[in-house]
Amino acid sequence: MQLVYRDYYPRLCMHHAPFGVADSQPRDRAAKQVKFGSSIRLDMIRPLALSLLALLVQLTVSTLAEAQVTFIRSFGEAGDGPGQFYNPCSIAADSLGNVWVADSSNRRLQEFSSTGQFIRSVGSWGVGDGFFIMPVGVAVDGGNNVWATDNYNDYFQQFDPTGSFVRRFGVEGINNAQLTFPQGITIDREGNVLVSDWGSSRIEKFSPDGVFLQKIGGYGSGNGELFENYGVAVDLAGNIYAADWGNHRVVEFDGNGQFVRNIGTRGTGLGELESPCGLAVDPSGNIWVSDYANACIQQFTPNGVFLQQFGTYGSDQGQFHFPSGITIDNAGNLWVADVSNQRIQEFSIVPEPATLSLLALAGSALLARRRR
Repeated sequence: MQLVYRDYYPRLCMHHAPFGVADSQPRDRAAKQVKFGSSIRLDMIRPLALSLLALLVQLTVSTLAEAQVTFIRSFGEAGDGPGQFYNPCSIAADSLGNVWVADSSNRRLQEFSSTGQFIRSVGSWGVGDGFFIMPVGVAVDGGNNVWATDNYNDYFQQFDPTGSFVRRFGVEGINNAQLTFPQGITIDREGNVLVSDWGSSRIEKFSPDGVFLQKIGGYGSGNGELFENYGVAVDLAGNIYAADWGNHRVVEFDGNGQFVRNIGTRGTGLGELESPCGLAVDPSGNIWVSDYANACIQQFTPNGVFLQQFGTYGSDQGQFHFPSGITIDNAGNLWVADVSNQRIQEFSIVPEPATLSLLALAGSALLARRRR
C-alpha cells in the first residue's frame, strides 16, 4: 500500500524541545511392515501422518495470516467539553469494555462506554494528587484501576475504577525510580507497572505498590538500546515491547529485560516505520503498531514478520492524522487515538478465513500424492 502522507510532523504527544524426508525406495506397501507387538502396515500409518502434517500447515498459516480489519465507529471532536478532545494521545480498555482516554492538552482523562458514550472526566490542570499538566499514557490493570503518566509533572498516578485518586509515584530525575518526561504505561499479568521514560531512554518497572524493580534499555541505537521511546506493551508470556520512536523501530525484550529482537526499520514502505508510537499485542501474540508519521497501523507476527498495514492520511473513516495510542479490548477490537483528528476510532480485527481453504489445499495435495 502506498501512503499518501509524506510531510514532516509535529510531536504532539511528546514533551520535546525539551516535547521434510523423501522416500527413495519402491512403494511395495504389501512388503513394508513395522512391528510394535503386532504387524502394522505403513499404508495404515501414513494417513495419520498426513493428517498431522496438514494440521501443522494449518497452524503455521494461522500464525502468519493477516487479520480482516473493519471500521466500527469513531467518536469525539475538537473542544474541551465532555466527550471532546484536545490531542487525545493514549487509550486503554477495562474488563467491562469501557475505554479511558488521555486527553492530553485538556489535562484530563475521559472514560467512555464500549459504544463511545461519555461517562466521566477525571483530573484537571495542576500539580499534585489527582492533577495533570500533560497526561500522555493511560493503562488499566486487572482490577480496573486506572494508571496515567504525566510527562510534565514527571510522575504517574493510580485511580480507582470510578476515577477517584489513589496514589502517585515518581519524582523528576534520571536515577532509579525517577522519571523524566514519562510517556507510555502498561500493566503486566502480575500487576507490575511498566513506564516508558522518554528522557532517560529506558523503561522502568515498578511493583503494584510502586516499588522500583528494574530498568530496561538505555540511550543508543544498538540492540537493546532506545532513543525517545514512547509506547510500551507486554504480551501474555511477559515479553516487553518498546516503541523506539527515535530509532524508528520496535524493540522486544524478554520478561527479564533481555534484548530479543528489533522489529521494523525506518521508511515509508510495508513493514517500515516512521516514529512508531503506540503498541498493542493481541491474544495470538501479534504486534500492532501505530505508525505515527506514516499515518497507518501495522501488524507483525510474534516473531516480528510484517503482515499488513491499514490506514492512510486523512480524516475519513479509517484514515488517520497522527495515530498515537492503541489498545485491544476483551472483545478483540482495536482502538486508536487519532490525535490531530481529535477523535477515537474503533476497528474489529478478525483472522482471515483463508486458513481453512489452505488446509484443504494442503490436505488434498498430500492425499493425491499418497494415491500415486
